[in-house]
Amino acid sequence: VFLTVRAPASGRSFRTMLGVACNQSLGTPHVPRPSAVLALSALGGALASLACLAARAQACRQQREGSVVRTAQISSDRYRLDSRDIMELPKFQHVPREVTEAIRTFAEKFKDSPVVTWITGKRVQVYLLGDKSAAFRKHMEAHEHRHILSKFLDELEANLAEVAESNDGEPCRDIMALVGAEEMQIPHTDLLPGQVQVIMALTPTTPTLVYDTQAQRPSRSELAKRIEVREEDFEDDGFLPLFYKSYPLLLPVSDIYENMVHSYSGTFDAGDAVQIKDGIVHAGPECSQQSSGDPRIVVFMTYRTQSESHYDYTFQAKIWDWAAHPVVPPMIAYKRLLEVRSYAVKHGLAVEPWTYYPPQSSEACKMLCTTEGLDEDTVDLLVADWREMFYDESLQLVHTDQDKAGLMSSEAEHVEVEDEDFLDDLVDDMEALSSSDSDEEREDSLEDLLSDDMFKPS
Repeated sequence: VFLTVRAPASGRSFRTMLGVACNQSLGTPHVPRPSAVLALSALGGALASLACLAARAQACRQQREGSVVRTAQISSDRYRLDSRDIMELPKFQHVPREVTEAIRTFAEKFKDSPVVTWITGKRVQVYLLGDKSAAFRKHMEAHEHRHILSKFLDELEANLAEVAESNDGEPCRDIMALVGAEEMQIPHTDLLPGQVQVIMALTPTTPTLVYDTQAQRPSRSELAKRIEVREEDFEDDGFLPLFYKSYPLLLPVSDIYENMVHSYSGTFDAGDAVQIKDGIVHAGPECSQQSSGDPRIVVFMTYRTQSESHYDYTFQAKIWDWAAHPVVPPMIAYKRLLEVRSYAVKHGLAVEPWTYYPPQSSEACKMLCTTEGLDEDTVDLLVADWREMFYDESLQLVHTDQDKAGLMSSEAEHVEVEDEDFLDDLVDDMEALSSSDSDEEREDSLEDLLSDDMFKPS
């Protein structure tokens, strides 16, 4: 038994919450979000009793039938992906002209401000909803059409929730608009397993490009042979399994670009949308000259199904990133970087891999991209420098002791150092402190950290 309560202002639904209550009564290991628990309490004891009765009825039926009973959500089949990788959503939502204009003017006004982000393909990323949306919300509240904007965002949030529920998923709070498209994006994947993206046009435009899902997929052994790794490496924890699922990123650069096709058939009008599963290599198109005179503006939003985390807008795996993995032979990494840059130069694409890394790694990467005929020893050294970046699977990490010392030097000037090994010991003690599991271990690690006479904090 389900009861749907939808709040007009936010579009939020309590339908899933009742499903959680039923599942818990049946003993399914599922921890509801605090907000769901509070919402259940607010609805009163009557709804709790209703959920309990539903659970009791299901349990009785399960005993009679001798099978596991799964609660089925009331949702629209028109949004359900099932086995499909891509699904068109024509006329997904009405887009008032005032909304498009407000987002365009905001992006233009704040394009040099940290409240927006420039992403690949020369697009301005405007945060409409979520953790980084405060600036736009403030802009909206002072806008002459604030009621139209507010209603549009409420409907957008509700529609994303409906799509997510149709696929037994949970919507991500972060919803963004991408303004402009002077260049085609580099083919990439930015979704982890279990994440799905929904892209909706705010202006008539060219749809997102995807690697043709009808193209023949190479075998695991063929892909492993191509980049000279073991087949087992595609199953290890880390980055390579992601590339195996998004296998086109491992193919020749020319094959990738030549097989990029429209994700939406026909005209991608304002209000049309498309949802795309993880594993599909995609790229925003180049749309510098649109017939309407408006820049390309699309809304980008996501939901998760079985994924442990929501979409991370700082993560993107591109057509050369797999070469940074340590199991890939240095010479293969060198050939890939050369291939990417030579293809870009030949076709007039502004693709410069070295611009994505900090100085030391950037210099090594640029030499690998632009210098032919390097010998094996030189390649080994340059690839090692490139891979020793402050970068690991989209997280900024510190790898070498030298880098650790450099990172700490600016904040450790007040520390008196009489032993050249002191800094190494300090780093080791701090790592032990951060990895301690219990309070007792943390106290011991802290004592070790502060016990050295050379360490005299101000």
